[in-house]
Amino acid sequence: MPQTHHSTAASALKGRAAVVGVWALIVLWPVLAARAFVPAPAHVAQEAKPVEQPESRQRAGAIAEAYVSAWLRATRTSSDDLARFGDIGGLVLPDRPTEARDLGIASSVSNGAASTVTVSAAVHEVSASPDGKASDGWPMRFFQVDVVEKQGGALAPLGLPRAVAAPAAKTEPIPGYGSTLSTTHPAAQAAQAFIAAYCCGAGDASRYTSPGSGITAISPAPYRDAKPISVAAQDTPAEVPQDGAQALLLLRVQLSTADGRMATADYTLKMLGRAGRWEVAQLNPPPRSTSTARTTQ
Repeated sequence: MPQTHHSTAASALKGRAAVVGVWALIVLWPVLAARAFVPAPAHVAQEAKPVEQPESRQRAGAIAEAYVSAWLRATRTSSDDLARFGDIGGLVLPDRPTEARDLGIASSVSNGAASTVTVSAAVHEVSASPDGKASDGWPMRFFQVDVVEKQGGALAPLGLPRAVAAPAAKTEPIPGYGSTLSTTHPAAQAAQAFIAAYCCGAGDASRYTSPGSGITAISPAPYRDAKPISVAAQDTPAEVPQDGAQALLLLRVQLSTADGRMATADYTLKMLGRAGRWEVAQLNPPPRSTSTARTTQ
């Protein structure tokens, strides 16, 4: 009889639990159903949005460059390349193509699915001088194209190219080289001798490089002479370095060719101490900030 009493009590408890569960489900069902159909928060959609990658800008640049090239070359009798980019039925085309060379991307600005690309090109132009004689040249011109991304990810130019002024450019000094070195400093002398060998073929460049640097001179040498203008360092290096000591130098040189043409250039050099002298370990290392680039002696 006691077993029957416990069994009956347990069954009653289970029955009451089931009733409570059913009533709880009835009460909570509207809330659960409403939550099931509430749209996802806005920030979830933003996180799912693909982030623009550098490859998309490169693709836009390639499209713009090809489009400008086809636009410049198109004539009344030869316009197939331009027609690949869209309908040109109402377009008035010239009788002769515009000769252009050395096309490249001058700038690219993206705004979501659209990019504005500026293409540079050396364009053949004939002009009349004051004395009436015709002269021709290849001035650099700039053309701007809007490129949009369509559904499916395909890119297409929007409208026709337009001539624009050259993009504003400002040369920034290479940061971090705040210590001026005398051209007679051993590290500066090693750097100068290396550049003379590297650019002008004045001796064997490997005499001034560290073992395993992998640096080879320009061949054939494009310049005849290299004169130092200034030498700077991120920190003043020791004149006689310890083995493994490092220094970063910025060497500005005036280069001249055999026919008298001159150019001024900057070379950055990572120097390494070995056997009491400075050697070139790396040519033109990436720019570094003053907070991360220090000289060790």
